[in-house]
Amino acid sequence: MGQLTFTSTYRVLLSFLLFSGLTIFFPTLANVLNAQQDTSVITVRGTVSSEANQETLIGANILEKGTSNGTITDWEGKYSITVPPDAVLIVSYIGYDKLEIPVEGRAILDIQLSETGQLLDEVLITGYRTEIRANVASSISTVRAEDIEKLPVLGFDQSLQGQVPGLQVTQTTGAPGDAIAVRIRGAGTLGNNNPLYIIDGVPTTGNVNMFSTSDIESVQVLKDGAAAAIYGARAANGVIVITTKKGQSGKPKFSFQSYYGFQDAVNLPELLNSREYLEIRNEAIKNANTLRDLPRQLDTFNLAILDTLPDVNWLDEVFRRAPIQRYMLSATGGSGNSSYYIAGEYLNQEGVFKGQGFEKYLLRFNGEIKGDWLTIGNNLSFSFTDQKAINSSGDGAGPGNELSGIRYTLIAAPVFPIRRPDGEYYNTTIELGEPTLFGDGNANPLAFIDATDWTIKRYRFFGSVFAELKLLENLKFRTSLGGDFLFRNEKLFKKRLSQAIYDPTSLNEGRVIDQNLIWNNTLDYSQSLGRHHISALLGMEAIQNQTNYLGGSANNFILTDPAFRYIDASLTQELGDINASGIVTEWALLSYFGQLGYTFDRRFVINTAVRRDGSSRFGKDNRYGT
Repeated sequence: MGQLTFTSTYRVLLSFLLFSGLTIFFPTLANVLNAQQDTSVITVRGTVSSEANQETLIGANILEKGTSNGTITDWEGKYSITVPPDAVLIVSYIGYDKLEIPVEGRAILDIQLSETGQLLDEVLITGYRTEIRANVASSISTVRAEDIEKLPVLGFDQSLQGQVPGLQVTQTTGAPGDAIAVRIRGAGTLGNNNPLYIIDGVPTTGNVNMFSTSDIESVQVLKDGAAAAIYGARAANGVIVITTKKGQSGKPKFSFQSYYGFQDAVNLPELLNSREYLEIRNEAIKNANTLRDLPRQLDTFNLAILDTLPDVNWLDEVFRRAPIQRYMLSATGGSGNSSYYIAGEYLNQEGVFKGQGFEKYLLRFNGEIKGDWLTIGNNLSFSFTDQKAINSSGDGAGPGNELSGIRYTLIAAPVFPIRRPDGEYYNTTIELGEPTLFGDGNANPLAFIDATDWTIKRYRFFGSVFAELKLLENLKFRTSLGGDFLFRNEKLFKKRLSQAIYDPTSLNEGRVIDQNLIWNNTLDYSQSLGRHHISALLGMEAIQNQTNYLGGSANNFILTDPAFRYIDASLTQELGDINASGIVTEWALLSYFGQLGYTFDRRFVINTAVRRDGSSRFGKDNRYGT
């Protein structure tokens, strides 16, 4: 059989041909692969412009949907991005509607965005004046009336929960009528962290629950330093600007709203029943007896007595389903250039913990008369609240550890009955003849609630009158006089239960009159010239505050009927058992402020503000700061 052989010369020639063929083949294969790979993505180029005026938008964001692949437009509004042919581009720009555009294999894609006119033209209250959002560069969040009214809440501050990014609302006790803690971007100090409220131009740091959620027109939350700077140091914790509803000219229109609901306590702890309690008690006695002398050792309980003992869950006895009812009636109307708005509200809220409750009566009036060059008006509110209190903090904190109803409820023994056969509350300290037996666990929580008469009544007037004078077409002067007057009467009567609880019977009563007067004057200029908008504000504000406190207390009351619960009814003969105190504090604040704004083409915004405060709380040489 023949055999094919290659000489050395042929081997070299064959190797050369094979190498040359591979050299030609692999580059060709690489080019084919590269060509196939290039068809999997394309580079899209184009320009982003405004649909309204065809001008290019600098810094517009272009993002491939579902990825982090993105870019922004340059100074000429141009962009370039590499994406798959079937990608979707998301294009966004401040003040414009977001747009999603399928690429569909196109290499050139010019994009036009539509202005978000509703957002840009939204009217905001920035400091002591109004401005549209397009002319504001600060961080301001807005909550509208429809976002507040639809919520099943009773207080205005509760309605802000979840409405504004960075704003936290906390119910500190859950008791009806108690204040709500509002924090803007966290706590900024170890002291008072409450924001400054501006209600129809009148500043306050007090409780804002005197206002009805149905009376709120809009809320602006000034969250950063630039937005709140016009209010000075008092705005360190942020500012919440509240605008209430105004009257509308025309035929009278009436509105009635009602709300009825219930509240229940949830996630309550599980208490021991009588058997579990006695078993734990016996174990505690055995452990304690190892440290006692024989004569002082305690006997354990025979569990056979369980058949003769009650089995009381004290949480079920002191907590209840609490009804809430609210009714609101309003009327608005006017003729010609005048308008009015009047509203009244009644609120009744029982507490889920027995002994607590809250009632509120509110009356509000707003009137305005507009002329060609002069506008005058007022915003007036009067409220009365009646709060029934029982300290419900779990650790007994408050004015005396003894005042915590929750504390007594959690440690009360389940083996004692609620009432005696005659219907009176069972008082274990008397029945057992030993006030310290079982420690505080011998207190009847219902008897404790019945022995506590704690009421807080508040009368509050809040409002302002103003006049606005049109000096020129773009220049106006406004003066406003506001007041916040609060009369508070707090009364705490504690009827003796035992040697360990409320001994002796006592009464504490305190009255506070808080007066706050605010006068401010502003000169406001606003002018638009083509694509330019200029605004300026100059103003002064004077605030005077006086707080008058008077309090007294007495012990040893024999007659505990509500008709005799006043200090003169005390039968004490010792001056040390009758106390009185009083104090008057005053302070004043005089401020000057200015605000300047410039906007170009509703896109480029510059806002500046300065304020100089003078406070009477400092010495005469160090009263002013900027």
